[in-house]
Amino acid sequence: MMTILKNAFDLKSMRSMTDQFNKDECIHNFQKIVGCSELKELPHYDTINDFLSRLEPTELEKIRTYMIKQLL
Repeated sequence: MMTILKNAFDLKSMRSMTDQFNKDECIHNFQKIVGCSELKELPHYDTINDFLSRLEPTELEKIRTYMIKQLL
């Protein structure tokens, strides 16, 4: 979700994404989006990159399909 929003907001780097999104207002909005009031901070860009590098492409496709269905 964060990387999609990074592109939607035209942030140029993963570092700027981390800097811009790890603010109380953004964290509060992400809590609402993901339905997790226990969320205290957003993942660092290195954490996101590490996760994505280990994710099987088929799993990434499932996530993308799920997100598109939710939008529709």
